[in-house]
Amino acid sequence: MKDSEENQKTTLKTEFFFQIGFLVFVLLGAFIKQISWVFWIMACICALCWVVFVQKEKAKEEKEKKDEKEAP
Repeated sequence: MKDSEENQKTTLKTEFFFQIGFLVFVLLGAFIKQISWVFWIMACICALCWVVFVQKEKAKEEKEKKDEKEAP
């Protein structure tokens, strides 16, 4: 049970970092016009990583639930 809670906290932290990274890069792209394209690209990469991370975590949770149902 303790491992599950710790894993959940780590997952939330990682997702939070992707969200903050996306917001920071979008804001930098909006305010620094000379190299805004770099920040927009970084924001897109951060958003894609965020989506991939969330999909992997959902798949992992579904697999764990499926394994729990089959175990007893």
